[in-house]
Amino acid sequence: MKYRFLTKLILSFCIFLCSIHCFSQQTIADATNLTTYNNALKLYNSKAYAAAFKTFSKVAEDASVGSNLKSDASYYEAMSAIKLNRADADKKVLTFVEENPNSNKKNIAFYNVANYYFANKKAAYALKWFQKVDLDNLSKENRKELNFKMGYCFLATNNLQLAKARFLPLINDAKYGNDSRYYFGFISYKLEDYGIAESTLKEIADDESYRAEITYYLLDISFKAGKFKRCIKVGLELYPTIERKLKSDVAKIIGESYFNLNKYAESIPYLKAYKGTKGKWNNTDFYQLGYAYYKQNDFENAVNSFNKIIDQKNSVSQNAYYHLGECYMKLENKSAALNAFKSASLMNFDKNIKQDAALNYAKLSYEEGNPFEPVAEVLQKYLKEYPKSKAYQEINELVVSSFLNQQDYKGALAFLSEKNPKKILR
Repeated sequence: MKYRFLTKLILSFCIFLCSIHCFSQQTIADATNLTTYNNALKLYNSKAYAAAFKTFSKVAEDASVGSNLKSDASYYEAMSAIKLNRADADKKVLTFVEENPNSNKKNIAFYNVANYYFANKKAAYALKWFQKVDLDNLSKENRKELNFKMGYCFLATNNLQLAKARFLPLINDAKYGNDSRYYFGFISYKLEDYGIAESTLKEIADDESYRAEITYYLLDISFKAGKFKRCIKVGLELYPTIERKLKSDVAKIIGESYFNLNKYAESIPYLKAYKGTKGKWNNTDFYQLGYAYYKQNDFENAVNSFNKIIDQKNSVSQNAYYHLGECYMKLENKSAALNAFKSASLMNFDKNIKQDAALNYAKLSYEEGNPFEPVAEVLQKYLKEYPKSKAYQEINELVVSSFLNQQDYKGALAFLSEKNPKKILR
């Protein structure tokens, strides 16, 4: 009994000694980890993120589970990963949050990640992280900053209504007011809410940061409102000094304003100065320049412009084909005119142009011949489609003449018999 008690006593003493040893070892390890952590923090603050990441990773691995040291090291490991733009950076942050759900650094982690992506112009990534931030745990100034940056990110990702809602509360703010007012006005302009856009942008029209852009937007709003004389006056004043990226668009507004006022000679230099959307002209651009040349009797240049759009099928191309036919007639190229009038006559966008083109096609077919279909058929087709035409009698006579010219007397008799059988029978 005595020996058993002594054995237990010795065993307890050994366990006690081991505990002291382990505690000492852990204390030494923790002290070492703390020193390493502080060294890593210096590296991080010196922007040596690669070295800091490696060192924080080691501390996070070695530190005691559940300790503040492990939590803080994991946080800075994730922040270093973000700074280094590592592929696993998002995962590092989410791992930190999952392992430390009650950490007071969770919200600021989301916020810092979002700000990092924002600074690197990655709007979609920034939005993803901004939306994780708990606004109630941010200061008033940080909430304003978050709303402004989210508004910008929504704008950059073309979520205009969501962006507008973020900027609206900030338009009277001392720090973010002018920028927010500009973006709010710009979004209204893009959404074609021109009244709101104009009133908003006019309030900061003298802001040096946005003066050029605002002047252009206000000019374009006037153009869309049909204030062409004002657009010419303001545009001509603006054009010599406007920055290069907007010069082409201002030229287009001036040119189209002259065009809409039927001042075609004045419109041509500015219509030509337009560079197009992303360097490309559309059908309307070519048509307007072509028509301006046409009205100046410059048929060669008109043909060159109209021919740029004849492969399209819309109201603009129908007009272009028709005027192209007229230009070829002036240039005495009747075979080319025949083709152009034929194309215009096959489109249904403008019924008047369609009928007039069909009449010209029929007359030219009679005068020049037709490589596509028999002349008599072209003429009879016109009579069938347009029985109330003022040219009906004229074309009717040309049908008979076309048969006679071909010495197709049976065809002529059949046609006349069909039109007035009683007269033929006499």
